[in-house]
Amino acid sequence: MIAMHNLDAPWKPSDFAQRRGRIVRQGNTNAKVEVFKYITEGTFDSCLYQTLENKQKYISQIMTSKSPVRSCQDVDEVTLSYAEVKALATGDPTIKERMDLEVDIAKLKMLKANHQNSQYKLEEKILKGFPKMIADLEHRISSVKEDIKYVSGLQPEMLDADGNKIFSGITVNGNFISDKKEAGERLKAAIMVSSVGGNNRQIEIGEYKGFKLTSGYDILNNKFIGYMSLNAQHRIEFGESGGGNFTRMENVISNIEKESDNLIEQLNNTRFELDESKKEVGKEFSHEKELAEKTSRLEELTRQLDASAQTESKHIEDPYFVEVTGEQIKIFEDKGIYFEKSDNCDTENMVIKIEKSDKEKVSEILNESCQFVRK
Repeated sequence: MIAMHNLDAPWKPSDFAQRRGRIVRQGNTNAKVEVFKYITEGTFDSCLYQTLENKQKYISQIMTSKSPVRSCQDVDEVTLSYAEVKALATGDPTIKERMDLEVDIAKLKMLKANHQNSQYKLEEKILKGFPKMIADLEHRISSVKEDIKYVSGLQPEMLDADGNKIFSGITVNGNFISDKKEAGERLKAAIMVSSVGGNNRQIEIGEYKGFKLTSGYDILNNKFIGYMSLNAQHRIEFGESGGGNFTRMENVISNIEKESDNLIEQLNNTRFELDESKKEVGKEFSHEKELAEKTSRLEELTRQLDASAQTESKHIEDPYFVEVTGEQIKIFEDKGIYFEKSDNCDTENMVIKIEKSDKEKVSEILNESCQFVRK
């Protein structure tokens, strides 16, 4: 399938998702597909998409965890797509403009919420996160440097007649073992026993060249993870070969200086991130002016449409006819007096009809100019 055509609006958002799933799915040989929605301006399509939009708002609050959708008036991207289609189906340009503004404002509010959330996270990092990370790194670097001094003071390993390194021995569960093969088997057995301690719970199993050895079983990754500890802890992944574990421990010892370099680099990067975060925190939302302008315009359009709706719903059944001037018409509008223009006008001024209940108010306004009021 390469294209899908939606000729009508379904009753539930999930129906749209089901339709889309027939084309946007694994197994479709087309890398790019198109989805079309057909609507007719000025028809019931607008009402159908209004219904879809309202349903999607509440669905989004439950099915997503994004902070912008944690209150009833907030929406997500799926809801906005329904609102955009609904706007296209509306024939009245004023209503369409209001719908477009509602969509734009909702998007801007989502962006603002994300911006505020980022600002809160930056403030939290600046006050607590980065200082703790820097302090921890500084302490670890100091401890690792002490281990480097210790390793540099170790006696050079002795060689046998064939030029091979002579095994210096290891302590396993309190017993010193000088035979390398036996030591490898005993070390392997101690590592296996550490699995009974629970997931990644470290158990002390011995000592090698002054470093305390601990081991634990990582259930999730199916590995034995341990630490060689002196002033700092150095992670090691134990293997199944007894002799191979000695090579792994030697590699840890020889890489301590490299570990120190990596920690110093992490410390410099963290300090740089702290400085950059201080520059970013407190910045205003970049679209704040646009949001304010569109919100103001939306409020203005809403007032106009509400006033228009109220006017259309009113009808004067028992009218009083009043002859007025253009200036007096403005006074009526400012005071909120409802009136209708009348065709019964044989004078130069305008004749309007008013509600009976407003006759006294109108008389007071017209009293100074002595206007004629008639039934």
